[in-house]
Amino acid sequence: MSLAVCYFSGTGNSFSIAKKIAEKSGGNLIPIASLINKKEIECPEESLGIVFPVYYGILPNIVKKFAEKLIHLESKYIFAAATYGGGKGVSIKNLEERIRGQGGRLSAVYGIHMPQNTFRKPFENQHKIFKKADRMIERICENTDQKKEGRWYSNIVIDVLQRPVYPMVKSAVRKSLAELSGSTETKSIEELIYSADYSFTANDRCTSCGTCAEVCPVDNILVETGPQWLHKCENCLACYNACPQQAIEMGLLKKDYHYKHPDFDIQSMKRK
Repeated sequence: MSLAVCYFSGTGNSFSIAKKIAEKSGGNLIPIASLINKKEIECPEESLGIVFPVYYGILPNIVKKFAEKLIHLESKYIFAAATYGGGKGVSIKNLEERIRGQGGRLSAVYGIHMPQNTFRKPFENQHKIFKKADRMIERICENTDQKKEGRWYSNIVIDVLQRPVYPMVKSAVRKSLAELSGSTETKSIEELIYSADYSFTANDRCTSCGTCAEVCPVDNILVETGPQWLHKCENCLACYNACPQQAIEMGLLKKDYHYKHPDFDIQSMKRK
């Protein structure tokens, strides 16, 4: 069985999952950012895995675009693996709609709890989270090999409990993003996400080294005398967490909290 594992990742959680799936299954590991500028995207492999983080309870903009460009999905076994610190929100629904629109369907769905990358959880045990994620990876590889269909989640109870509150969360997110971008809540949430980088700045520790621009998966940063953001931001936090001087500040985050998955080094972040 041939397998393409396409992933998007800003701080490494989804990268780690995708990499292990590809290694264990003998699949091809492909960054979504390396494909996104194509007019059409065809993965010739028999099976396709899409691994992505959940932002604000929805699918990242770049993954939406990726799914909308996929072609020749009719007979393909497709699985989705969403990683999140809270819950999947409507991200799977977002992806399912786009895959159906391209003539395919999701055969299997996985929700994988991973460490929070935007604020510190004092009670969070990363070692236990990674071990549980590894068990889910084993299941994904086994299911994909056998082309099993179904849905599997790290913690289905939390997911069920979050469903009724998601509409309130969505409203709060829209308001927060509008404030960050100095915009109005009448804009689509996709537009508000792109514009959140209006709140990004670099402090006097910045050396204009260019690391932030190198790791940005969507080429959203120019560096001359410090970084300039171009307002097509994915909110992936790669620039913030990769900066060697920790010089980037942004309204999205709890100040001075940084996170990268231990398997995600700077060279991996530069893959596009």
